[in-house]
Amino acid sequence: MAKQWRSVCGVKDSSKPQAARAALKACRALERDRCEDSAFGNASLTTEKIYTLEPVRGLMPEQAKLVLGTQAQLWTELVTDDRVFEKTFPRILALAEVGWTPQDKRDGKEFARRVGAFLPRLAALGVPYFKPGVPLGTWKPEQMSETWKDLEWTITEQVNKPGPLTVVLLYQRGLHALEIESVALFEDGREIRRDNHKGRTGAAHVENTYRLNVPAPKAGAAYTLRARIRSDGGTDSYGVVLLH
Repeated sequence: MAKQWRSVCGVKDSSKPQAARAALKACRALERDRCEDSAFGNASLTTEKIYTLEPVRGLMPEQAKLVLGTQAQLWTELVTDDRVFEKTFPRILALAEVGWTPQDKRDGKEFARRVGAFLPRLAALGVPYFKPGVPLGTWKPEQMSETWKDLEWTITEQVNKPGPLTVVLLYQRGLHALEIESVALFEDGREIRRDNHKGRTGAAHVENTYRLNVPAPKAGAAYTLRARIRSDGGTDSYGVVLLH
């Protein structure tokens, strides 16, 4: 059995004995440690993107019939134990269909409908799964500094009920990572909640999720999210702030 590690093409030469059977692996295309959120741009690996993969693209028919199937790997160097299921579902459902359904018979809308019906089963079983974030704001190079500074985003519309508010600062592109010292919630200019811990988002994401327990919102109040940040080694950094 052979495995393909460097491209989405599986068997290059079906005449070679070692290519008699192959388990296809589309290297970076199927690595589940990659971010699922579409806010991460072209580096993201969404459920929808997986569903469009064609494992035997570029192969001759006699080569394609030798492919045993697909696989997806989850490298846990940058994924904590509590996020393994979130990194797996629902993307693994899309990969399953890629393995057993020819591309010309796939229906993205029908698949999305079935996934939507299946997710409550995961919830009932207590299986965590990925939920896309709501964009709260962005950052770009002209806002960056290599010394600590505050960035603010108005989030009045999103603060509409008491309870947990989970905020993720997510680097998208650029040469420099973002370091985070704290995230705080302000009500009419007065701080009401804060999460103090060091985080980082760039090529790797480390502790870049911040949790705020929001009290009952006050009618007519304005709410602002403030992050204490700096860019590392320069100011070429773009990113998005997401509500999960």
